[in-house]
Amino acid sequence: MRVDMPRNFFFIRIGELLASLSSRLLLGGISWYLISIENNVAYASAMYFFYYSLKILLGVVLSPLGERVNKKILLVFCPLACFIACLVALFMLESLGLYAFIIVVSLLAMGDSYLTGLVNAIMPEIVPKTSMDKAYQNTFILQSAVNILGVAGGIISVEVLSLSYILIFASLITFVSSILFFTIRYHSGKVDVEAAYFSDMLDGLRLSWHYKTEFFWNLISSFSNFVIVPIVSILIPYHVSNVVEANSYYVISLEICLTFGVFVASTRLYGVLQSFFSKMQLVRLAFFGVGVSIGLLSLFDELLVWHIAVTLLGFFIIVNNISIESVRALAIPSSCRSRLQIIHQIFIQGSIPIGFYIFSENESVYFDLRLLTLYAFLFILLSFVIPWIPKLKDLLLLETEELDGAYRTLFDSN
Repeated sequence: MRVDMPRNFFFIRIGELLASLSSRLLLGGISWYLISIENNVAYASAMYFFYYSLKILLGVVLSPLGERVNKKILLVFCPLACFIACLVALFMLESLGLYAFIIVVSLLAMGDSYLTGLVNAIMPEIVPKTSMDKAYQNTFILQSAVNILGVAGGIISVEVLSLSYILIFASLITFVSSILFFTIRYHSGKVDVEAAYFSDMLDGLRLSWHYKTEFFWNLISSFSNFVIVPIVSILIPYHVSNVVEANSYYVISLEICLTFGVFVASTRLYGVLQSFFSKMQLVRLAFFGVGVSIGLLSLFDELLVWHIAVTLLGFFIIVNNISIESVRALAIPSSCRSRLQIIHQIFIQGSIPIGFYIFSENESVYFDLRLLTLYAFLFILLSFVIPWIPKLKDLLLLETEELDGAYRTLFDSN
């Protein structure tokens, strides 16, 4: 695959992925320790519940920063805060034990709360509009590689070494991430410091409702994350460890299959699909495919079927994301990109703690196959509902040169 993205694209995306890798290592490692060694999936779910709840809360509070502070400074601070947290926790590990991990999770939530939204907001400023699809294709390939390294590193460190090694490695890669962010060539425009901070927070929510495509897509994405994130983070390792009682390396192989599905969708196959289907059809196909994938998980215990289902799950998730995320990134007016992208992250992650809360309260309810069957049915149903989202059809039909700030054209001109 030929890559001709600007230098800044790789510095920002790799910096973001290294910061995300540190979180994945720590959270994945602790989760696997609780599930496989402590045999306590409820504690693992509670940890994720705490992380996502705090991440959402801080995301709301920090959402206006992208329009008020130089984005480059904010990007540098994110992994740097995680780097300091890892070092502090490393020294406190022996004396405080679990409390050290609570500190780590809290500070990771702070750093992660606005990172992805901010990176998505800055992307249209550094990538040519005609390359946005390719930018997101390359991004999803890099993200899937991080998922494999994070899960594999967390599991291997717990089983072969110890959690302290995860902290050391995470601190090193977050430090590298800060350096990458520091070296990007980016100067923000005029920074808005006139409006009241809390008014900016509320304005982000108001704009999400005003641009109704954004609002309803946020709701659907929220449901998607409510189902998919717990499946990947808890259900897969739980199934391997407690249901089929297989070796931990099957968790890694399942994650590799998920990544393989992402890779296939992110490379030439997506371009092939685009020649046969419109973007709206691809989004609907993706939701239908996710429903089928989850349906396979609900019907079969065999690891072979799970590997196939997880591969399909990764494939259809990315078909959807490429089809719509590059369009959203350009359609949001530049004056409110940071706020709306961070609000988007808050929306789509807002339901995740509820999914993990179900685990921590009564894991047998979640792992009831009838519930997975219900989720599969709802995804298939959404594939028929999506065309009814206000203005989404119009948005996905626009040419690339018409997308810049298209929400204003679609909603403010009426």
